[in-house]
Amino acid sequence: MSRTILIIAPALAAEPIANALREELDAAVEVAPQRRAGLAALRRTEYSLVLLEESLAELDPRGADLLYQNAGAAPVLESELALREASPSQAPKLKNLVELAGTLRNRLRA
Repeated sequence: MSRTILIIAPALAAEPIANALREELDAAVEVAPQRRAGLAALRRTEYSLVLLEESLAELDPRGADLLYQNAGAAPVLESELALREASPSQAPKLKNLVELAGTLRNRLRA
């Protein structure tokens, strides 16, 4: 099964993380630079995981709610929770994903 990840964050900060996810997880990764582009992507494709930059959700809670509603079954920025509930075989890759998400968060805050 193909894993497809959507990162909703400014492209400058998201691209290095997207490249790392592609390499480390062998997953297809799409970057949507703002909420509106992310919503359009969610409407046309089903994703395994959606990473939403925290400040986008804080600045536009109503828009973030639309993203959550359109994400379908894909978890949205719940990587810490997923890691706690992961099976032993999933844990190493999810731990790496949590670290990459943290790096993305730090880059976006800088």
